[in-house]
Amino acid sequence: MVFKPGFNKGSVTHTQGTELKGTAEYYYELPTEWVLRSDEFRTKEHMWVVILKDSRTNYPAEMKPGEFAVVPRITEIDSGCQAFIQPIVRRYSYGELIEEFALGGNLTVRCDQDVLGIVGNKKRVPNKIRNLVCRQLGIGGPEFDANTYDEETFKKHFTVWDEKKIKMEGMKHAEMKKKLYPCTPHQGPARWARKGTDIVLQDDAMNMER
Repeated sequence: MVFKPGFNKGSVTHTQGTELKGTAEYYYELPTEWVLRSDEFRTKEHMWVVILKDSRTNYPAEMKPGEFAVVPRITEIDSGCQAFIQPIVRRYSYGELIEEFALGGNLTVRCDQDVLGIVGNKKRVPNKIRNLVCRQLGIGGPEFDANTYDEETFKKHFTVWDEKKIKMEGMKHAEMKKKLYPCTPHQGPARWARKGTDIVLQDDAMNMER
């Protein structure tokens, strides 16, 4: 995606109430590596490469699924680690990578609709894109609200834990595990030991032992 703004960088703000002139050209299904080596694209001042990415590839293959079970970081705007495939925007200027930004993942991989009925900021993803455009083209003005929840909704539904609270809950969870699973890997029940002789199944019709 190549932007061709009709104004100079740093000369306008999005709060001026006027329509900003310019165009954007879309190029579909091009191999990323080819684009980054092509002079036609490397010479562009304002270019985006948009891909769909499974963020699990950012981590070693030997990592276990349980290692990804962490406290949700719902206050982060750029969510690089997601449970689902998500759109990634890579911003370039004259062939140089300026920023890689994750738009956020969900089960349906839709960023243009409130498909999950989230009680929060329904303009979150469009505002992320607006902020990216402003950064790319040097458009001034305050950032658009890209938080998942506004301050009032966040306070209503969530309680932020401090380090002391996290430690206490961790200890409580460890005690609960001891009660539910009293056997440790080194002190577990003895392995099942097979006794007696093997049983041979006989097929009378074929007179064959299995």
